[in-house]
Amino acid sequence: MNMVEYLKNPKKPYHFESSNSFCDLKKIEKAKSIVQKKLTMKKADIQQLEAIVKLEKLRYKLAKDEIELIQYKELVKNIDVDFFKENNLDIFENTEVHDDFYYYLNEEYKWYQLIQRHLKKS
Repeated sequence: MNMVEYLKNPKKPYHFESSNSFCDLKKIEKAKSIVQKKLTMKKADIQQLEAIVKLEKLRYKLAKDEIELIQYKELVKNIDVDFFKENNLDIFENTEVHDDFYYYLNEEYKWYQLIQRHLKKS
């Protein structure tokens, strides 16, 4: 799939629904870890975070040609439907979990960019 890592195209904040980019797996895991440590989560919160992370990892696999587009779409649909059935909530509902995950994911890229600029100046 012809996708670019968000790091190479960070013109606006990254979000799964409004981007053709993908994120690095380490940055996804780091954002997940921060949210898990920061929030006291209920079952639905934990499931939402896990679903978002699964979707982000699937996008990464699609970008790296590890899965086909047809398979990707089916898996995304299954994750979305399963989460809604279980929680009566859209995965991308603007909950604290959702908002914090994408905030910290974008922060990971901001820090990386700042470090890279600093290293170029040195």
